[in-house]
Amino acid sequence: MDRNSLIGILLIVAIFVTWSIVTSDPEKNKPLTVQTDSLSSIQDSQPDEPQAKTAALPVIPDSLPDSVKAKLNAELAQNELGVFAAASAGEEKLITMTTEKLKAQFSTKGGKLVALSLNEKDYVTYQKNELFIQKNDPENEFSIVFRARGDAIKTLNSSDMFFTLAEGTDNMKLTGDQTAALVFRASAGEGRYMELKYTFRGTGYDYDLNVNFVGMDDVLKDKSWELVWVNNIPVTEKNVGEIRKKASIFYREGDDVNSLNAMTAELQNYKASQGKLDYVSFNSQFFAQTLLAGPSKPFTFIDVKMVQPIDDDSVVKRMEARIGVNRDTTTLKFYAGPLEYYSLKKYDRRLDRMLNLGWGPLKWINAWVIIPVFKVLENVVGNYGVIILILALMIKLITLPFTHKTYLSMAKMRIANTTPEMKALEEKNKDDQTKLSQEKMALYRKLGANPLGGCVPAILQYPILISMFFFFPQSIELRQQGFLWAEDLSTYDSIWDFGFVPLVNTVYGDHVSLWTLLMTVSIFIYTWVNQKVQGAMNTTPGMQYFPYIMPFLLLGFLNNYSAGLSYYYFLSNILSIAQNHFTKYFVDDNKILDQLREFEKKKAGSTKKGWMEKMVETQQKKQKEIMESKKRK
Repeated sequence: MDRNSLIGILLIVAIFVTWSIVTSDPEKNKPLTVQTDSLSSIQDSQPDEPQAKTAALPVIPDSLPDSVKAKLNAELAQNELGVFAAASAGEEKLITMTTEKLKAQFSTKGGKLVALSLNEKDYVTYQKNELFIQKNDPENEFSIVFRARGDAIKTLNSSDMFFTLAEGTDNMKLTGDQTAALVFRASAGEGRYMELKYTFRGTGYDYDLNVNFVGMDDVLKDKSWELVWVNNIPVTEKNVGEIRKKASIFYREGDDVNSLNAMTAELQNYKASQGKLDYVSFNSQFFAQTLLAGPSKPFTFIDVKMVQPIDDDSVVKRMEARIGVNRDTTTLKFYAGPLEYYSLKKYDRRLDRMLNLGWGPLKWINAWVIIPVFKVLENVVGNYGVIILILALMIKLITLPFTHKTYLSMAKMRIANTTPEMKALEEKNKDDQTKLSQEKMALYRKLGANPLGGCVPAILQYPILISMFFFFPQSIELRQQGFLWAEDLSTYDSIWDFGFVPLVNTVYGDHVSLWTLLMTVSIFIYTWVNQKVQGAMNTTPGMQYFPYIMPFLLLGFLNNYSAGLSYYYFLSNILSIAQNHFTKYFVDDNKILDQLREFEKKKAGSTKKGWMEKMVETQQKKQKEIMESKKRK
């Protein structure tokens, strides 16, 4: 192998190792604190108005007697909460609403959602426990921040208030078409109150929120209020590293759906937008908690942040948002459920854009072909390993004309390389590789054997293979679906967990995936079979071994990926090997040689050069000029 080839191979390996290190575990940052005392984005205050006060209460020393502390806390709350002084004291109770899909828990302190989980019949964690989209975590927050007039203009926070349950009861359960609401009210005195109304339905993963200020038009300072939303995303999957890569905050601005994710959040963990803002979504690998703006009432602004808490493997990411909402917005909608294509698509608000189905044509292949076919097979076949097998067979049948044409083109090249003319050229120019390449291109043109003839059909198959790379790792249908030794096709399968090994864990992982190993072996075999079909085409020493580097790169890259993806690639390679094996029984080398000779007769006397031959001559000319320039120096 010459020096340039060796350098090229080393560069490829170096790029792969660097990419693995960069993407393996993003830099960890300390959790950020959401500032709730700033409403600059929605204020419309005048210069001569008093400075707004925050509703955060001073700390009472623990050394004081309990009775004294209680009295002081009550007095401070009444002073700080202004017109909502009546809501400064109360008893915190937890209220539960259960539907066929969701279990939501609310607190009368703040009238807010404190925990949300999915029905255990549908989804559980990898440890088979209740799956929480939001846990009852003291660091989580969901509060309404607004400004009210009184002796002074005060910035108030619903989390500092006690609400009463004005409608609904504890432990409500809904099924089917049933609909019910939980209504929380915080008194502002004299028949005035703030109301939070949560409406649930028996089925579905969504619920509504109405925020009403009753009798308070003369008290409220602004035409908007601010929603402060913080959630420590809980771990639900086995591969925490993969969840952290996939965790993102999505938001839609106009027609654009943007996100903070593992690749950008640590470099730019703050994002502010203004405009036609339609939704904000906190996403893990397979589940989302999404807030959608009211109909024709977009959010006035959003600020979003995402960081990874330090040394806390129970939390995927800490996600934070400050969202401006018009006071006349009638209804906000929450979606809390799986990132499943058709579940998101039905909202007709581009929620499906939160699924990374690839770019350009890849997205169309997944959305219009792979997902619909997969859904049909899902309704017919119960085993997902069998579904993937059927899918692989179907795709092979569809691409059969392309692969057959590729085989024929490679066979032409192999036979052209065995002709007496080619052997004579190799012997004549064995000491001049540049001249040999030029002469070979001329002979290929003469015989009608195109070195790139098999490339175009092969390239047409790549979009499907790459589409699968996007489809399988985020396909919630494969989640916790086992096949053979793989317990969960949505994540890696492991036959040996070997623990911590420096550098190896970064590049390869801490386990051995058998499906990835089998896929790697199948690529080796497929490459070897192809080289036999194609014959020795490359005259550069050592370059015939170059195709065998790719399996090693994929071995490290896919070891932590979905077992379903490696299984599909394994099937695809095995089917391709079998197809080539059977195709050779229907391809007669003597007939192909006759076709080459017939083409040679038809083109006899033609001196016109093909574009590839011209390209080779141009490159050779440039190389010769460079060599002569070096000699002169």
